[in-house]
Amino acid sequence: SHLGGHNLDPNDVTAFVLHSGPGTSLVPPVFGENNSGTFSFQPGMVYGQTYYISLVAGNNLLGLPDPADPCFSVAQGQPVVFYQNPVAQAGVDLDTCGLVLLLNANTGVGAGHWSVVAAPLPDTLAITSVQNANTAVTASGYGTFLLSWTLDNNGCADTDTVALDFNGTP
Repeated sequence: SHLGGHNLDPNDVTAFVLHSGPGTSLVPPVFGENNSGTFSFQPGMVYGQTYYISLVAGNNLLGLPDPADPCFSVAQGQPVVFYQNPVAQAGVDLDTCGLVLLLNANTGVGAGHWSVVAAPLPDTLAITSVQNANTAVTASGYGTFLLSWTLDNNGCADTDTVALDFNGTP
């Protein structure tokens, strides 16, 4: 049975449809239709907007339900939101004579933060503002430090690493 007790007849098939409106009707535009229920971001869609995946049933038309079938039915849609994948760029590797450098990462989409990946022991690296792409860092001693810049957009994340080489004055 389908949609609370409606029975499928032998000519009926089911499929999943990605569309733009809630409820038990297909609200145009329809962005895709398949038998798996798995969809990716499609042309014409907008990141961060809510879309719906509905199970539909109807007479078989080339393996998919025929929307012209008088008994065509649409289940309540499951809301889904697609978020843009960020691309983190930590900047070029840097070196200096001294203990202070200014970082230069991209802001991209999502929230960013710096973290220290590696430091020569026993030295440390102080990051002035961990969420600022263009913040200053101060090393407690000379050597090469590795930092990562991560952008996170609602759970879609990307990380890039930069090497910072602090050298003593010759």
